[in-house]
Amino acid sequence: MDRKVKLDWNERSLVGVVFLPMGLLFLTAVAVITALGSKVPREAKLALTLSFGIIGTAFTVIGAVLLILEIRKKKGREEALAGGDYITAKVAGIRHHGNVGVNGMSPVSVECHWREPGTDNVHVYHSRYYYNLPEVEKGQEVKVYLNRMNDKYYYVDIDELQPRMINH
Repeated sequence: MDRKVKLDWNERSLVGVVFLPMGLLFLTAVAVITALGSKVPREAKLALTLSFGIIGTAFTVIGAVLLILEIRKKKGREEALAGGDYITAKVAGIRHHGNVGVNGMSPVSVECHWREPGTDNVHVYHSRYYYNLPEVEKGQEVKVYLNRMNDKYYYVDIDELQPRMINH
């Protein structure tokens, strides 16, 4: 079965989803003000165009950059999962993210540690956000798929711990 990496709805992606349309809305307002031409007084037209243009450009750029970063991160995780190269890390703890909330629920993520053989280096990996986390216990082993081309992209496979659901 071909597995897909789910897009994380974290702080950056949520801000990007809000900022990009708001910026485009401000830039649309600039286009409408410009299109009205002589119906708007010159001083008001200049002030509105400058203020809406600056705000719209800033919001659009920030929103687009944040969304592009999240899409690149998702693509890197998909490549890591598709590559099949993994290590076995131990669950160190579950982290609650109270700064993000959807429908009154805050997500959690799983922190895993892997000690590099032959050295004292400990690598720390974090799973994606979960609103319904499967049963995970401290010390349990999970697979962490690594992107060999870029080690900052990885995928902690907590989904593997869930029982397989078969719909009839």
